[in-house]
Amino acid sequence: MVNQEVIDIGFTHEDFAALLDKYDYHYSPGQVVAGTVFSIEPRGALIDIGAKTAAYIPIQEMSINRIDSPEEVLQSNETREFFILTDENEDGQLTLSIRRIEYMRAWERVRQLQAEDATVRSAVFATNRGGALVRIEGLRGFIPGSHISTRKPKEDLVGEELPLKFLEVDEDRNRLVLSHRRALVERKMNRLEVGEVVIGTVRGLKPYGAFIDIGGVSGLLHISEISHDLSGDCDAAQSGLDESIYR
Repeated sequence: MVNQEVIDIGFTHEDFAALLDKYDYHYSPGQVVAGTVFSIEPRGALIDIGAKTAAYIPIQEMSINRIDSPEEVLQSNETREFFILTDENEDGQLTLSIRRIEYMRAWERVRQLQAEDATVRSAVFATNRGGALVRIEGLRGFIPGSHISTRKPKEDLVGEELPLKFLEVDEDRNRLVLSHRRALVERKMNRLEVGEVVIGTVRGLKPYGAFIDIGGVSGLLHISEISHDLSGDCDAAQSGLDESIYR
């Protein structure tokens, strides 16, 4: 009879569970992690990020823009970055977001565009009593009515692409305000040349000259350039200034 020696390795199920815990990653809301799509559902998807339980991303968190199905954004076995949106629920499952990543990067991009004083183009998708709504880098932007330079009714602007300049970029207040008028003024200024003859409208008179509007660009016409006969009082020139003058 063979004498079998029982060896006690001293490793229990509890020890094994503790070892798994030791090497398990702990995730917190706000982290950006890599994950792989392994199951797409009608209104969401399961993502493997290396946790004990598959994480879940609902369809409303898949894009900064509205989508109708997860397949518009995700593909099976695709690996990409995800934002951890919430802590684990009672089943140990984390909720993820792609929209938050796109949102943060969009604000970073528009801040950069504002710093560069860039002109952007975007189509109007809606109007209201105050102005018009556009999307810049996926973010909703507002054009105040006073900064829309067109004779069209606001309602007719829907679908029209406009050149725009940034007036306000405030992520904390979720405010993105733009100007169509400023973009047109800049374009007009870039086309003006020294020596060019243009038509303008008198907007105001001062003792030292007149302020002239040239297609949205304000310019000063000094009294010395109005007439050879005027010596110092611009008010005397008022009778000689028409609504539109040549400079």
